[in-house]
Amino acid sequence: MTNLRMAAVAAPFGRDLEADFALIGRLIDDARDAGGHLLALPEACLGGYLSHLDGSTDGAAGAVAADGPPALEPDGPEIRRLARLAG
Repeated sequence: MTNLRMAAVAAPFGRDLEADFALIGRLIDDARDAGGHLLALPEACLGGYLSHLDGSTDGAAGAVAADGPPALEPDGPEIRRLARLAG
């Protein structure tokens, strides 16, 4: 019987894609170091959730910026970069 260690991420992600990729890289490294073989990232790990994109520092509920998260193409460079990080 083969064991499969899985992990799921609950972490704050925002609009800054470079910061998101840095966090994702650390999370992947941590999961690998813990023996993880499968890591589930939130659907908004690249660009953040709409409800968290107000840019405020107090996290005011319901405040949303006029512009949304970055639009990403399914076969675009950001997704390819994410796939490279995942290996």
